[in-house]
Amino acid sequence: MATINLLILLCCAAVFVSAQNADVAKAGERIWGGVEADRGQFKWQVAIGSKTEDGFYSPLFSGALISKQWVLTDGRAISPDYEYDVILGATLLYDDQDGKIITKFQKIVRSSEYSIALGKLVAPVQFTDYLGPIRLPKSTDFLAAGTPVWTSGWGWTSYKEEHINELMCVDLITDSCNNGNLPEYFVCTDGSEEKCPYYGGDEGTALVQYINGAWTHMATLSFLRSIGCTEPAMFTRTTYLLDFIYSHTGPISNYN
Repeated sequence: MATINLLILLCCAAVFVSAQNADVAKAGERIWGGVEADRGQFKWQVAIGSKTEDGFYSPLFSGALISKQWVLTDGRAISPDYEYDVILGATLLYDDQDGKIITKFQKIVRSSEYSIALGKLVAPVQFTDYLGPIRLPKSTDFLAAGTPVWTSGWGWTSYKEEHINELMCVDLITDSCNNGNLPEYFVCTDGSEEKCPYYGGDEGTALVQYINGAWTHMATLSFLRSIGCTEPAMFTRTTYLLDFIYSHTGPISNYN
């Protein structure tokens, strides 16, 4: 079995390397039932949560670092009425790692139109090999159905609802959401192959696409409609959020 799993992982890696470059080689893994992401592979990944008496984060959400001081996440993940631990620069949620930061938000703003929120960190962070922003899209960047994308998080990897320590990642394909009544600012990912983001820590995470040589934040995980991966996951498109984002953050330039 170990040999078979190794061959599958090697095949996934080969496909992504040939399609883009070595940085995406390990993106072909699952959050649901998957394996660990490499350190520094998803430098923008943020965990947001409050620790319980047993030492675990519950509830736990994900977010994306979009500048030195701002995090983009789902609107249900954070509220101005509560205080949260904000974990950056890490792949291990509960273990120590060099360069791992645990900080707080000084300000939280939520959109009145979309299920989206911004958290402003108490102080700007310094970018490192393990910590950096995800580029925001241009207003003209359109995420069409059938596009290869990636996401990451600390959500449950099975029905057992166990707390996850290792950051997981998954390659997905965008979907039409199978419902013509949904607003056009939603994009979905196909959940028919038993690989998907899930509850327990993935909500609020970024859906990213490799555009012109850089990872780009294309959507935020907003809603999950099923137990397991039997239905598409629903993401809010980032292009619809740019006015809201920039009205609070001011100009952001990650086009290096």
